[in-house]
Amino acid sequence: MVDDSLRVCLGALQYYPVYAGPAVRFRRYAPGLRSRGIEMEVFTCAVDSSPESAPPPPHDPDAPVHRAPVRYTKRPSIWLRYGPHLVRHCTEGSSRPDVVQLLAVSGWAIPSLIRLKRAGLPIVFTNTMVRDPSGASCVRSLKDLTWSTPLRLIDRVVVSSRAMRTALLDRGVGARVEVIPNGVDVDRFRPCRDKAERRALRRRLGLDPGEEIVLFVGHVNARKGVDVLAEAWPRIARERPRARLVLIDPSRDRESSDPAFVARVEATLRDSGAWDRVTWIGAVENVEDYLRAADVFAFPSRREGMPNVVPEAFASGVPVVLAPFSGLPEEFGRAGGEYILVERTPDDLSAGILRVLADAGLRRELRERGRRWATDTLSVDVSLDRYAALYRELAAARKRPAAPAS
Repeated sequence: MVDDSLRVCLGALQYYPVYAGPAVRFRRYAPGLRSRGIEMEVFTCAVDSSPESAPPPPHDPDAPVHRAPVRYTKRPSIWLRYGPHLVRHCTEGSSRPDVVQLLAVSGWAIPSLIRLKRAGLPIVFTNTMVRDPSGASCVRSLKDLTWSTPLRLIDRVVVSSRAMRTALLDRGVGARVEVIPNGVDVDRFRPCRDKAERRALRRRLGLDPGEEIVLFVGHVNARKGVDVLAEAWPRIARERPRARLVLIDPSRDRESSDPAFVARVEATLRDSGAWDRVTWIGAVENVEDYLRAADVFAFPSRREGMPNVVPEAFASGVPVVLAPFSGLPEEFGRAGGEYILVERTPDDLSAGILRVLADAGLRRELRERGRRWATDTLSVDVSLDRYAALYRELAAARKRPAAPAS
């Protein structure tokens, strides 16, 4: 532990036990940040099982969790109820942080951002998603204006890829934008050491050691492209009679935002003729075990920023098949090198997955290249160092006296 520690308040609308990718990432960052002298605490919304407070999750005892007496909703106007509580937490009493780190903003956040700025608190916003390209141009322009206006009150915007930085600059974001790729813990996410470990791991997970595991991790919704994977499954199942599709869906045990879509995906899988070879489960704390046990990881998403699970798959030594989603970062390496890239159609996706399953040499090359890429370029230590340096830079600038007027 270094002596000159800083306090960072992570403002996250959703946090454990609710699954949200950015919050999951910072939850995993907490111990590493603490070892670098960054004391992180979390201020989030209430959840159904705990209206006021909840203990920190098991993987980050270093990050105390505080909850506003406000239930989370997906409406951007949630900021009108959550924001004042965040401001009070950060400006009153002994809880004042050195830096406020936000995982979401909207136009409704402007009053709270102004109050945080007036209190002299530096604000960092980590943007995790590229713009939805759909809709009329006039609607997109209005959304850009509404979204970019609060960013003028942000001291630093962090994105995870150069493609995201370019997209933000094209949208007229005036705040300084810094690229910090999503880091992956290459010790937690690692390949099996040998076949014996792999067999034992599969048995512990309730998976047949002799099956070929096709894995997807993520919310089952339209953006993630799971409908395409479901439509590709009949061909995969037909040509690979030992294949099993495993879906790890963090929203499986919660009310879906699009139940009609989930029902269509389930109907497609039930009609595939191989529903008995589909394992569909909810959120897990040991996703690294499922990645380590898989033969191929499929991710046909339509739009992302830099999804955590792809670097985690690389580090786990599982071959990755991607579709060219909006925001696909160059930080993932090369198509045909570190991963296989296919068009987002059932035929192309099934062909890519079948190619990997049928070619042991290709699987070995993808495992080795992906693992090497993760350890060489996407190690969590690099991300933690850069976040720690950013927080210190902003805190020091806040404390530095203003230059005299000329």
